[in-house]
Amino acid sequence: MTFEPLKDIDSGIGSTLGDYKFLYGLVSMLNPHYIAEVGTNCGGSTIAMAMALRDGEVTAPKIFSVDVNGEAIKIADEQLRRLGLRQYVVLMHGDSKLLQRGSYFDMSFIDGGHSYEDCLTDFERLEPVSGYIVFHDSKMDGPARLIRELSKTYEVFDFSYGRLGKQWSKGNVVYNSFPGIAIVKVKKNG
Repeated sequence: MTFEPLKDIDSGIGSTLGDYKFLYGLVSMLNPHYIAEVGTNCGGSTIAMAMALRDGEVTAPKIFSVDVNGEAIKIADEQLRRLGLRQYVVLMHGDSKLLQRGSYFDMSFIDGGHSYEDCLTDFERLEPVSGYIVFHDSKMDGPARLIRELSKTYEVFDFSYGRLGKQWSKGNVVYNSFPGIAIVKVKKNG
């Protein structure tokens, strides 16, 4: 699997290639039918997860992705179509409240607002309907605080890559980051 083409997508402010590889591997390992995503942005993480769904053996998998930025949703839609991945994703303009109405999610990916309050709200909305909740930017203050609290009650796996990652957008490095990813096991899958 090559991730180099993801350097050329319009990622806006998003993830590193390391994040995309991690998400691809996690989705490939968990083999989920349904994924919730908070914070579509321009669709970089959505694309990585959709690629894993496409390459997996799950029948009719779906990502239900929400973002409060309607323009970013339009960019994500265009990019998913161009890459032939649109059939794996339901895009919605709004916040995590929209995801509470759906069915059970094998995995939820939270990468919306990064304040403690935003992360807590998204977690509280998705915890009752999720098997695993994955936080992006787990080293930032808001998510890090919540993850420390959750580790007292839930099984938490906190990952960091040990070096700065390059955030690519439209073929250029737009910034370097050390975001981290944490996985919270909230229920047994299935």
